[in-house]
Amino acid sequence: MDLNIKDNVKEYLFITLGSVCISSGLYFFLAPSNLAVGGLSGLSIVIKEIIQNVPIGIIMLVLNVIMFTIGFLIIGKGFGVKTIYSSMAISLSMVLYERIIPSVDAISQDTLIILIFGITLTSIGQAMIFNQGASSGGTDIIAKIITMFFPVNIGRALQIADFFVICAAVGVFGIEKGLYALLGIIINGYLVDYIVAGFNVSKYVTVITDKTEEVTDYIINDLDRSATIYSAKGAYSKQGKEVITTVISRRQFIKLKHHIAVVDPSAFVTVHQLHEVMGEGFAKL
Repeated sequence: MDLNIKDNVKEYLFITLGSVCISSGLYFFLAPSNLAVGGLSGLSIVIKEIIQNVPIGIIMLVLNVIMFTIGFLIIGKGFGVKTIYSSMAISLSMVLYERIIPSVDAISQDTLIILIFGITLTSIGQAMIFNQGASSGGTDIIAKIITMFFPVNIGRALQIADFFVICAAVGVFGIEKGLYALLGIIINGYLVDYIVAGFNVSKYVTVITDKTEEVTDYIINDLDRSATIYSAKGAYSKQGKEVITTVISRRQFIKLKHHIAVVDPSAFVTVHQLHEVMGEGFAKL
């Protein structure tokens, strides 16, 4: 299979899985407890309470079509195919859930527990989608439109869009549910950042060893990574040294550490955690 096709298939598989996570968190946790935690999904939960005979998946589908139509008219092609695919996948997953399991009750009377589990699922899904260079659509489009007409950044515009959803939730479900929804938005923001960072973690490893050739050969031939070698001088010993630096994954670091322990137990190794690496062999620029 062509490498580009393989990459595209992988991206859409992750987007699909992320979309299913979001729809699962919404359908089984947030929606039954009337937790409208911002975004288009939160607005759909509010509308569902007002128009109870219409399935929430259909509401989300209609709202997504409206949002993308407005987006194309005002923004143009400012959002990609992957974002459209993601938002539609979430809506269709909700419709499918409603066909298979038409009635879902809140699984607990503890709203905080429901909120935590629901937000965790949706945050994992959003992080997976963001990590593929897409978004789940919805209020992202509203936020982008706001930035076109008002001097605010995209983060602030998203907060404004979510604020109106929270106000609607307060009006329909009461102040307590609205406060829970606000808490959910705050938790979601931190969780998404944390999970996205976790997906991209790599190790920047520095090795000072007398077995430079053995270590670099292992990095290149066994780990299929490259390395950079610097000449240095020990401040105490005044002896010349070679310093190896490389960027590898967490799994590769475990193998490298074991190899260094075998070939040179007296080697000096430092490790730094990187949250994003771009370039050949890693994420595309």
